[in-house]
Amino acid sequence: MKKVLLTTSALTMLAGVASAGVGFGGFTYVGITQTGAAAAMVEHGTRLTFSASTETDGGVGVGTSARFTTVTSANPGTATLERVKTWVSVGGAKLTVGATNGAVRTAGRNLALFGFNDGGVGVAPGIGLPVDTANQVAGEHADNANPGNVLLSYTMGQIAVHASTTIAAAGATEIGLVYTGDSFSVGVGSSSTGVWLAKVSGSIGAAKIGVGATSTGASNIVVSTAVGAGTLAAGYQNNVGVGQVASWGIQYAQSLGGGVTASVAVANSVLGVQSVGAGIMFSF
Repeated sequence: MKKVLLTTSALTMLAGVASAGVGFGGFTYVGITQTGAAAAMVEHGTRLTFSASTETDGGVGVGTSARFTTVTSANPGTATLERVKTWVSVGGAKLTVGATNGAVRTAGRNLALFGFNDGGVGVAPGIGLPVDTANQVAGEHADNANPGNVLLSYTMGQIAVHASTTIAAAGATEIGLVYTGDSFSVGVGSSSTGVWLAKVSGSIGAAKIGVGATSTGASNIVVSTAVGAGTLAAGYQNNVGVGQVASWGIQYAQSLGGGVTASVAVANSVLGVQSVGAGIMFSF
């Protein structure tokens, strides 16, 4: 009888997990990087992403997600829990609470990733990616800066409206608007602090192009196109921060099948330090 009850309980639990829509994924990578005058190093990392969602009898969606990440060979066994957030949705409306980007980044950020290591080639310590308009403004809601962000989004056909704030005292408020057409999109986000980001992206023939602008006067452009069996991507950004220079990146990536992508990239950081990297990433 105990075995029957145990089996029944296990099946009930499994049924609950299935109905909740539990998801699991992530990536792992390995390769070689060399930055500035430093010696080349073997770099590896792994990310495990977990998510779960369900829908009530009344049609209300509820979900959550989080991820563990371990990066570089310095601490191969240390994983950090990050990007924890919960969301509730009804129709075209969705409320997300936790480590989520705010309206400014959601609507107006323009960036590019260079490197097999999740875009780690050309990253400037304390500043970020070489081609990312968000690193040229301050005061907007970044998903890794405040676990108390609150983002409300509403989508109506080709238009999406966003509004966000933080649970922190005297938190700024942000609004954003995105229009997505058949072959292009336009987005802009603005904060009560005076910060704004804007972007336009689309396709011209086989090429994909994105242009970004900021309230500080910085701007960037990202272009990618198919070359042979892979994709060639390049980006350039003029930076306005003290001690910063123009930054850029170039990458060629090719799928090897089975979720594995090989890439080689070179980038110049916001601080003028050049990096190169070559390796593979397995996404699952």
